[in-house]
Amino acid sequence: MANEQGRAQRKGPDRLLCSSWDATIRLHNAASPEDVRTFAPSKAPIFDVTWGGGANASKAYSGGLDRSVIETDIETSSYRVIANHDDAVKCVKYLDSANCLVTASWDSTLRIHDPRSSTPSNASSSVVSRLPSKAFSMDAAGDKLVVAMAQRHVMIYDTRNLSSAIEGGSGSPVEPFQKRENSLKFMTRAVRCMPNGQGYASSSIEGRVAVEYFDQSADVQKGHFAFKCHRATVDGVDTVYPVNALTFHPVHGTFATGGGDAVVAIWDPQAKKRLRQFPKYPSSISALSFNADGSRLAIACAVVEEEQGTVPPGARNSLVVRGVGDDCKPKAKA
Repeated sequence: MANEQGRAQRKGPDRLLCSSWDATIRLHNAASPEDVRTFAPSKAPIFDVTWGGGANASKAYSGGLDRSVIETDIETSSYRVIANHDDAVKCVKYLDSANCLVTASWDSTLRIHDPRSSTPSNASSSVVSRLPSKAFSMDAAGDKLVVAMAQRHVMIYDTRNLSSAIEGGSGSPVEPFQKRENSLKFMTRAVRCMPNGQGYASSSIEGRVAVEYFDQSADVQKGHFAFKCHRATVDGVDTVYPVNALTFHPVHGTFATGGGDAVVAIWDPQAKKRLRQFPKYPSSISALSFNADGSRLAIACAVVEEEQGTVPPGARNSLVVRGVGDDCKPKAKA
């Protein structure tokens, strides 16, 4: 199976959209595993993909190593380049509330696009804001957009300002709502927002996850915490694995993490406890996503040389969709 190392997005209970290093996008039907459609909008690895919204609900937007932001029409299998960055496009997110597409790149910019009018030659159809460093991960919920970058930078934007910037046509950069330094001291791998829009979680290469809140009041900030995870003793040596993937359950507010140890775990941020750990998968976890109603969890595994420059025996690229049921429900308080 081709490498499914990319973002798995949710759109309805059964439709799963995946980006891949083999320069394709795949649309899977979780209810019918053999039902897979493949699209090839690029000739380079695709790092991220997102569903459109509103009038663009039948479109997928992707970005990757070729520096282009590409619109794929799922119904007609047609492709259109709507914008370009100066370096690889790492993150792509369609904001339904703001009716715009947001992309973040290794060129240290955040760009806001109106897909209806965006073309590479029409510079006025995109708003460009400089970032302090290259983008690694991005997510949104409610009226907040969070961008995690190199050198521990975190920018939080009010999506209402993004909408105003693209609709007003001024082209002026959008100032962030908050600027933060990630409390995790090593490189960020993933950031995901809480479904209730109150905060976000981020993970790092050093086997840690941090949970943070947007409200800066002292009482709310007391809830901030970080913890160690995805660690094991291997041949008597304490081994730390990167936490490559995060995803929040859309109903219960719990979240799943996936690591270089090929393990997926479910966590309750309110109780600050692990709820469940699934048996090991074939290889390192590269992406996770719950479906729209939280009944299924998509797990992407990718063969990577995480340890000593070798591939573990039996490792393979794969995509697993499993039912989760009560696994993600917080435990009742005693």
